[in-house]
Amino acid sequence: MDCLLPFSFPGLIDGYIMLWKRENDDLENESWTCEKSLRRHVEDVSDLNWSADGAFIVSGSVDNSAVLWDVKKVTILIKLCHWFSIISV
Repeated sequence: MDCLLPFSFPGLIDGYIMLWKRENDDLENESWTCEKSLRRHVEDVSDLNWSADGAFIVSGSVDNSAVLWDVKKVTILIKLCHWFSIISV
């Protein structure tokens, strides 16, 4: 049950990305807990994507930045800035 599910709150201004872990396999009574919280964006997170091996996430924001995250270490590997909002990654 080491399934991590990214969930961002694109409607909120806080720019958080929440990583949720499923606690059980009961589909009728699922239980999830917040495993990690990532924050570097200062405005809405508009999109995110996992690497194929699940080790990295890239996120884009309306604050004109894209961030590459190391999920295990909860660290930023690189932050790129653009002149316009990043709406898709």
